Amino acid sequence: MDRDHDYILNALANELTTGGPRGRPLHRRLASLDKADGLIYRAVREGMAGLLYLYMRKTRILGLLDEALNRRLAQTYYHAVQNQLRLEAELTKVLKKMAARDLSVVLLQGISLQNDVYQTPGQRPMYDIDMWVLPAHFKSFSRLLHSFGYLPDELYPHTFRKGAVVFDIHTHLLWADRIKARQHLLAVAQEKLFREAECFQIADQPARRLNPYDQVLYLGLHALKHNLERLIWLVDIQLIVSDMTTADWRKLFERAQVLGQSRTLAQILYLLDDLLEMPLPDIAIDFLQKQDLSTIEKWVLRRRKQSGRLPEWATLVLFPAGMQRGRWHLVWETLFPRPEIVKQGFPDAAECSRGRFYIRRFLLLLKYAVGKAPLAPVTGHS
Repeated sequence: MDRDHDYILNALANELTTGGPRGRPLHRRLASLDKADGLIYRAVREGMAGLLYLYMRKTRILGLLDEALNRRLAQTYYHAVQNQLRLEAELTKVLKKMAARDLSVVLLQGISLQNDVYQTPGQRPMYDIDMWVLPAHFKSFSRLLHSFGYLPDELYPHTFRKGAVVFDIHTHLLWADRIKARQHLLAVAQEKLFREAECFQIADQPARRLNPYDQVLYLGLHALKHNLERLIWLVDIQLIVSDMTTADWRKLFERAQVLGQSRTLAQILYLLDDLLEMPLPDIAIDFLQKQDLSTIEKWVLRRRKQSGRLPEWATLVLFPAGMQRGRWHLVWETLFPRPEIVKQGFPDAAECSRGRFYIRRFLLLLKYAVGKAPLAPVTGHS
């Protein structure tokens, strides 16, 4: 990884929340880049292109880029604006019909952060609309989407598409609809979090999202699940916690304990400190020290700074660390998933017998262990 690119994107993240003294050094680091193309492509990959463009436009330093890169960065930003407006327009139609049918969902991830966490359109890229609906209401909600012309994906039946717009419907907050053992990540029934979601406005329509404390914990789990491949996922959390008072931090720690997510919260705070160098308040530092992350947890988390993502097997270390039960079930099911999930990761496996597939899976894991093959994902979707 290019350390200059790391510095610029990490400093940019800090600038959003602290308005700290890194502005002029950040300008100088941008001006000193021999080639800026690597930074632009990296910013796109990390989900930071919109924030970088707006920062450079605001500080009037877009002239540091050549015409082609300037155009690429601007196009990426305006495409994100266009995509956000398209998604919000479609969501507005669905929310209106939901109210008429007395259906309730909780919006997740990017769409739930718009208009307050991210106040300017296009700051954060969005590719789909993530919604959480309780299992008993999934059929009713799928019929609603059908009425708008959305059709389920062949491999991912909870994903509905119409043109460029995608609705990704979750029936379990922590993806236990795919890997059943993930239900043990929560120490309480998921319905508790559903009931305690908060109201907010999206595209002038009333909607619901996780309350701020559950939002931090959920976004942290989501980022770790995907090996923190995009820096923007950590920035999401940084922007939420940066406005927290001491009382808010205490509520966050209490909520993490109730949900069985104290360890996950400690892992995320470690990343905020190590990767983004966010100045944590004393109360957060005390909490992190009391959690006493293991040497292997810290090693795995530091890999993000060293190589740009966590190891492919990171969740097999990080998720079980805080689980009170079901940890070995989670490890086993992640490595050897159910047949219906197998088909999603390996479409050609539909023609294999269950036993034959698992032999192939075991051999692949063996090759990965000795460095002869990548660990092909079997749970890759959302």
